[in-house]
Amino acid sequence: MTNFLQEIPTLFIQFLLTAVFSFIVGLEQRKQHSEKEELLTFGTDRTFVFIGLLGFVLLVAEPVGMYLYLGGGLAVSALLGIFYHQKIKLQNNFGLTTVLLALLTYTIPLLVITQPKWLTMLFFVLVLVLTELKREIGGLSKKFNRSEFITVAKFIVIAGIILPALPDQQIFSFLNLSPYKVWLAIVVISGISYLSYILRKFVFPDAGLLITG
Repeated sequence: MTNFLQEIPTLFIQFLLTAVFSFIVGLEQRKQHSEKEELLTFGTDRTFVFIGLLGFVLLVAEPVGMYLYLGGGLAVSALLGIFYHQKIKLQNNFGLTTVLLALLTYTIPLLVITQPKWLTMLFFVLVLVLTELKREIGGLSKKFNRSEFITVAKFIVIAGIILPALPDQQIFSFLNLSPYKVWLAIVVISGISYLSYILRKFVFPDAGLLITG
């Protein structure tokens, strides 16, 4: 069985992954619309497969300069631009999800061929999750207020700006302690505290102090 898998051409596997991933993204996008809305959306699930396969063929045909791939991307972008303009004109709908998903589908073969498998899988899963949880994410964003963003900004400052700038040199000869380690402890404690706050507010709103503990 192992020898059989090793004998399968890499290009064939990449082609198959591109087709499957593009098809699933198309199915997920179609699922988000009702039967009436399907007539006004950008193509069907097959359209997304065609977009992915177009990118694959153009990328394989000229993998070095990628001029064909870039030209195909411009052509797809132009078609999507026309669709988006008509969508605004006819439906007065400014949603960009379908357009962005189509562009992301065009990049799938680029990831499959040039990037590690784990990155391709992570990209694919994240796209599906964000598409599926559209309403949940919208509801979550409404729960955030100004203080939430200020708190996030403060944590980014202490963890991403101040911490890397501190020296990791021992202060006292008799104590294995440095400014970096002291601040790292502050970041860890602050992170745990903030995580417990997020869990209580958004995940377990009815829970008691046990979650915080």
